[in-house]
Amino acid sequence: MTCIFQVCAVAAPPQNSVRSIHGLLSPDWVMLETIALAHEVNANQLMKFLAISIILYRSETHLVMAQKIEAKVQYLALSKTSQNLRSATVYQLTLLEEQKILASEQAHMVHVLGDAEAKAVVLKTQTKKLENYSEDLASTAEKLKLQKKVCKYSLCFFIQLVLFTVVVGLFLMQMSPDHAKLVPT
Repeated sequence: MTCIFQVCAVAAPPQNSVRSIHGLLSPDWVMLETIALAHEVNANQLMKFLAISIILYRSETHLVMAQKIEAKVQYLALSKTSQNLRSATVYQLTLLEEQKILASEQAHMVHVLGDAEAKAVVLKTQTKKLENYSEDLASTAEKLKLQKKVCKYSLCFFIQLVLFTVVVGLFLMQMSPDHAKLVPT
């Protein structure tokens, strides 16, 4: 409080400027002046009182202005935060939609992969069957070759046996004494 009085003593306006202060004051301040005059307060005390009132009014005004500026700053910060949150929400929604699309594509790929695996299993079983058939064909081909060789050798052996019997028969016929006596007629 002493600080305010010291400032008032320094900044106190001269007595003839009481009317110029009236322009700065609201009707409430004018009422205070009227009350002070009614109680016969001298002009110097009134000027000190008015100076203190003006200083308090200015400090309150500065406080209100500071609060107004602070409120504007908070509004700007909140509006910027709100805008950032909106853009982040839009971004998150976009990401969510992209993830849904990727999930559906992955599900489709898993389905296609499952079909491909099933086809691969079928192809493996068919490959094993073909390998078994090819082994059977190979063994059958070998059997046929062996049978051919056996038939060929058997035929050769049979022909040789027939020729051998013919040769032995002719030899025996020539060696036999009855053959010389028989003359054809």
